[in-house]
Amino acid sequence: MMVVLSLSSSQMTWASYQSALESYYQGRYAEANNELDGVDTPNVRLLKSLIQLRLHDPAGRESFKSVAIPPIGSFERVLKFWFIDTANVSEMATAVQALDSGPRASFGEPANLELARAYVKAKQYRDALVILKRLQNSKRGDIRRDAGLIQIRVAIEMNQKLEAEQLYRKFLMEYPTGDRGFETLIMLNKRFGSSYGVLDILGGRASQLVFVRSLFSQRASYDFNAMVDSLMARGLTNAERQEFLVDRGILQFEASKESECIETMAAASALGQETRQSPLILYYTARSYQKLKKYNEAKGSYIRFVETNPKSDLAPAAYYYLYWVCQELNCLDDYAPYLRQFKSLHTGSIFYDKLMWEFGWNAYLKKDYATAFDIFGRTDWKFESDISAKVSFWLAKSAEHLNSGGAMDLFRKVLDKHPYTYYGYRVASQFFPDQISGLSGRFKPSDLQIDPLYRTMLSIGLADMAAEDLDYRVSRLRDRDAKTVVTLAYLYTGMLQNHRAINLLTSLGFAINPKEPRISREIAQLLYPRPYWGVIQRYSAEFNVDPYLILALMREESLFNPKARSRTGALGLMQIMPSTGAGIAKGLKMEWSGPDVLLIPEKNIRLGISYVASLKQRFNNNPVLMLSGYNAGPNATRRWLERSNGSDDIDVFVANIPYSETHFYVTRVLKSYWVYRLLYDPEFVQSKSQ
Repeated sequence: MMVVLSLSSSQMTWASYQSALESYYQGRYAEANNELDGVDTPNVRLLKSLIQLRLHDPAGRESFKSVAIPPIGSFERVLKFWFIDTANVSEMATAVQALDSGPRASFGEPANLELARAYVKAKQYRDALVILKRLQNSKRGDIRRDAGLIQIRVAIEMNQKLEAEQLYRKFLMEYPTGDRGFETLIMLNKRFGSSYGVLDILGGRASQLVFVRSLFSQRASYDFNAMVDSLMARGLTNAERQEFLVDRGILQFEASKESECIETMAAASALGQETRQSPLILYYTARSYQKLKKYNEAKGSYIRFVETNPKSDLAPAAYYYLYWVCQELNCLDDYAPYLRQFKSLHTGSIFYDKLMWEFGWNAYLKKDYATAFDIFGRTDWKFESDISAKVSFWLAKSAEHLNSGGAMDLFRKVLDKHPYTYYGYRVASQFFPDQISGLSGRFKPSDLQIDPLYRTMLSIGLADMAAEDLDYRVSRLRDRDAKTVVTLAYLYTGMLQNHRAINLLTSLGFAINPKEPRISREIAQLLYPRPYWGVIQRYSAEFNVDPYLILALMREESLFNPKARSRTGALGLMQIMPSTGAGIAKGLKMEWSGPDVLLIPEKNIRLGISYVASLKQRFNNNPVLMLSGYNAGPNATRRWLERSNGSDDIDVFVANIPYSETHFYVTRVLKSYWVYRLLYDPEFVQSKSQ
């Protein structure tokens, strides 16, 4: 999507400015400079000065000194993030020297602080120390504090253990409250492996306990375990020992070390019964047994939990998992009294709704449509929106099987209440192709007033800095400042920072819903943008696949972040595994120099679309099976298809996908596909409306 914003000069079109920025991002500085010829605005002068510095042009220093920057109050952070983006430390030093002597001298100390960080990153420790020692005399407390922490890190990097410990003790004396620099302390522990020494640095027992608890909250399991062992050797009360053992057990459970979790929780239980840790001990013991498929032991632990803690925050989950354990043991009659307790105590919980869904779904699969209809039609659902759409859809499907005259009315309600969900897509495409809702709302591009702070930061490519600033402000924005958020999203999108725009809008509750007054078609297009559209169209035509399906897939895979990396190693816009990418590239006779090829947008798109085309051929152009194959693999999808007992009901297939990740992936992508067609494909909308 091309987002047009009025910058500060009518002489410069957004297209030409965006072209210059793209050249700047890709390191083509001379080309970017040429593209800005004849344009003179404060933002452009700032960008030109940065380009000159990168080109080692002597004029860069003077232009950087004199450039007119809007009085944004956060220019030091502009420098910080430009420095992070700059590999050449000498360029940074030149810029800092310009600040020290120019009209922006008040920013000299923050700029020098960032230069010191850059020196540390470049392992130029002596240069860094010269700056840091000078900054210790600053009148600004935040500058002195940050300089002190960086100086400690320099000592760590230089393997000066005694110096690092002395500096940290000095730091704690100067800053006894607030952020204690625990991250730096963890660095000390990892580098020198001295848990006792690190705890001694902290001094008092209260500080030691706070530090170790902070490690648990950060899920820093290695450091947490080392520190807990050290604390226990020094002596703890039984309550403290039990607390830390329970925390250790939770970390073990989260790391899929269920046997270790059970052992740790048993040791914690031996330190005292009926304590505030007892519910956690029982719950995580039961969950660990269940994951290990030791269902009898899990059943006993769950029962003890719900009988002793029926109203705790974890009780709804315990009642829910107890049902699944009883089902595995084929003893659902034993669950009956606990189901009654569950209903009386936790009807409003999401876990109760999930259990009711399972009851209704099992009835539907057994073709007991009357029971399914009764369960799906209950009025006490407290569901989240996705479950609401799913339940409403299958209520209508149950009515359809019962030959109920009200089935079409129920399907229409699904479309009215959930038009831009997967289930709205399924209903509209099957029953009501003429029911295409428009989008209208309060916000339009002309309504937006661009904050000079963000205009400056984003216009020169400092999206990361804008995001950091937003992290601080986001909790204060909400509805009353929503226009500022939309403004940022427009700027992000115009700079191909679509993942930031989407995350930003969704974090504040923006969603495509015609009953939501904040949403307009323009905002919907921010949530569902079309970056790389020309490339997508070209390769979709080459491989004969639907470009809107590719857009939807790309959105759900990476939010259009070309540098996205998954925990499993998938890379780029379409999240392709390097081994898969290498195989596809070989088939296409395309150059493959290694996994980094997948971080190049055009190559990633071509490889991904080629793979989708192979799935299209394998699954006879069925989008559900194609998407299932893309996420879980074609072999798994083929197995699931064979287990469907010949049913051609694609909705049942989707609901029965055993991998929850794949189930939600398929529904999300198809929802996005539906929205993309409605937003951008006028022929599609026109055909559906006839």
